Amino acid sequence: MEPIENRVAQGEIEVYNLADLWDDAPITELDISPFLVEGLMLKEKVFRDAVEEHDWSQHDGEHVALHCSTDAIVPTWGYMLIASELEGTARSTTIGRKEELLREYYTAALAEEDWSVYEDKPVVIKGCGDDV
Repeated sequence: MEPIENRVAQGEIEVYNLADLWDDAPITELDISPFLVEGLMLKEKVFRDAVEEHDWSQHDGEHVALHCSTDAIVPTWGYMLIASELEGTARSTTIGRKEELLREYYTAALAEEDWSVYEDKPVVIKGCGDDV
């Protein structure tokens, strides 16, 4: 019996691996409900005090997805205030869950990619088997 050959690897097909775009930084989902009164109501003074007291350095180098686990109505400025605290500490900040963060990250990374190297070449996009 002949050994199995990987003809795709030996051929002229270019393999584009989406996992190569990821920077291996951890993803943190930060629930902002603890910053709210009883987890449900945003009172500006209480919220600003909680944001000021939080140790933002613990998110150094992380990708942070901001979300609220309760049904509270959080005005946009609440998320913006937290995002401004994470500026310069977190690698990226997204309003939403991990899925939204990954979508935004890969959309931005793919938009920056130089696609001209793949022009007139057959390309296989690999990525469905990765955790990210």
